[in-house]
Amino acid sequence: MDHEQNGTVNTLDHFLIQRNYSPVPLNRIFLPEEHTETSVLLISQMEINGVEGTFLVDTGASVSMIGKNAMEKFNLKLHDRVPEIEAYGAGPGALENVTLSETCQIRWGTVQLEKNMVIMPIEHINRLLLSMDVELDGIIGSDLLLETGAVIDYGANKLYIKP
Repeated sequence: MDHEQNGTVNTLDHFLIQRNYSPVPLNRIFLPEEHTETSVLLISQMEINGVEGTFLVDTGASVSMIGKNAMEKFNLKLHDRVPEIEAYGAGPGALENVTLSETCQIRWGTVQLEKNMVIMPIEHINRLLLSMDVELDGIIGSDLLLETGAVIDYGANKLYIKP
C-alpha cells in the first residue's frame, strides 16, 4: 500500500513497510527563536511498563534514558547492584545523579524490548520546553535507534523501526 505525502507517493514508506518496518509518528517541536533560529526537536510516544510517555528522539545521545522524575510514573526501581554512573553530555563536566533501573518492559510502536534504562535528571530540558507545554519523560538515544534499525523520514514526520 502506497502512502501519499503532499500528493505524491512516499516511496520510502512503501520500501520500508515491504521490509517489515513499522511507522512511528513523530511530533515536531520548534524551539523559540531566543534559543536558536533552526532547532527542531522530534518527539515520540513510547510505553514503559505499560504506561505511555513522551520522549525526545536524540540521535546524538549514546544511550536512552528516563528522567528521574518519571520513575514513579513508570513504576521503576533502581538497580540494586549498580552504583551511580559517570556520564557526560554536551556541557562541561560529568552529569550527576545518573544510575540504572531494574529491567523494564518497553513498547515502541510494534517493537517490544526488555532492558535496563539509564535514570538521570532531565529537568534542565523540561525547563526549556515549559513555554511550549511539553514535558518529557525521557530520551530515546542511539542505543534504541540502532537496536530497532530506525530510519527517520523528516519530510513525512515518521520514524520507522523493525522488531
